Amino acid sequence: MNELKLQPGFIFRALLLIVAGVVVIDGIHQILYARSALGELGKWLRGHATDDSWRHMRQAYAVLRGPRDDPAYQEIFFDQKIKFQYLLTSLLPFYFAEKLGIFLGNRTLNFVSGICVVLQILAVAQVAVMAFRRRVAAGAGALVPQGPAWGVWAVAAVAALLFYPQLKAYSLGQVQAWLNAWFALACLAWMLNRPFAAGMLVALVCLFKPQFALFLPWALLRRQWHFVAGWCAVAFTGAAMSLAFFGWRDNLDYLSVLSFMSRHGEAYYPNQSVNGLLNRLLGNGDSTQWESGGFPPYHAVVHAATILTSALLVGFCLFHKFRAANFSVVDVLIAALSFTMASPIAWEHHYGGLVVAFPVLALLLLEWSQPRERRMLLALLAVSWLLCSRFWPSAQELAPTWANPLQSYLFFGFLALLWLMYRVRDFAADRLGQTPATAGRRPQWPLRRLSAARFARR
Repeated sequence: MNELKLQPGFIFRALLLIVAGVVVIDGIHQILYARSALGELGKWLRGHATDDSWRHMRQAYAVLRGPRDDPAYQEIFFDQKIKFQYLLTSLLPFYFAEKLGIFLGNRTLNFVSGICVVLQILAVAQVAVMAFRRRVAAGAGALVPQGPAWGVWAVAAVAALLFYPQLKAYSLGQVQAWLNAWFALACLAWMLNRPFAAGMLVALVCLFKPQFALFLPWALLRRQWHFVAGWCAVAFTGAAMSLAFFGWRDNLDYLSVLSFMSRHGEAYYPNQSVNGLLNRLLGNGDSTQWESGGFPPYHAVVHAATILTSALLVGFCLFHKFRAANFSVVDVLIAALSFTMASPIAWEHHYGGLVVAFPVLALLLLEWSQPRERRMLLALLAVSWLLCSRFWPSAQELAPTWANPLQSYLFFGFLALLWLMYRVRDFAADRLGQTPATAGRRPQWPLRRLSAARFARR
């Protein structure tokens, strides 16, 4: 009993030391490299962002609307070497803006991205508070010091604010900043027992990133019918508009891009996937230089390993505990992380939406019943946070050495996070989850609940 009483204080002191270490490391990075999370935070505060997505999207839309004989992606991706890798549904905002006589410039688009960063921070903080309150309502607290919810909110908000992949999406001028916010809001909608809204928000992400289409079979296997309905409402509407505006030939031509990227991938170090790891390990391309119009040469071992690991990540995610009685936001996070890691190209900023996993897992692990295992799991979570939330420029010095796999430190950090989420999945479903029946039930409005209560009294 004494060990249990002292355990929370020990954990919080250890976490405090870790946070202090992170601050010192960030300061050193800021001075030497100006590339740490604090450096990216400064860019967001000053509104400094480039046009990594917007430039390619505008170029692609100009080709799409101009005269040509070849299919869209043949002209854009293969002939002009423009690395536009999104679905044509991603160009719908440009189509509607053109019809309204509005020019979507970098300033406007980056302003929207800045708002999305704020929305994501608020969503992450609110998810953490809801997880904290459900933990208290479930009777937890014997091993976790009780405190005000605002403290949990503040810690989660600061963690989200200093999360490098999220801020990097903004500073690059990446549409991924929008997608990260939509996914964080989807997690919040799930916690609020609004699966239809969660499905709609995930489908919005899918209009840009096709790997999130795997959420459809994921939800079908788990009988999350309202999530499926929300997903289909947005995804099918977006697909129908894209087909109507841009045509079948140009939309289906995207399959050639998917095939090419799965065969080649990227060797550049921000590609934090199995494909990127193996390309760098085998010296198949320059990992320190960005090729604006090129890709590493085809390598059979890289291609085969990419397909195999992708199938394992996706297959295990789809079928693991799919008949369980309860599901929680941790199941949603497992799916999102698995689908992201399974992609042949997964840039650092593609992981920005996963910041919501860290405060949720921290709260769950702080009430883990076995003290020794709790310490080990929390230590692993802290290591994962250090790897995933930081930019470590010194790792790039290992590019020409046998230790170049360490350039994939962010991938390894998220791999540890994925293992941790699988480890706590059942515990999270018990503490935070809802049954499929509850998740699929139509919510009752206050007046309807009041009428039901009066009828019961009669």
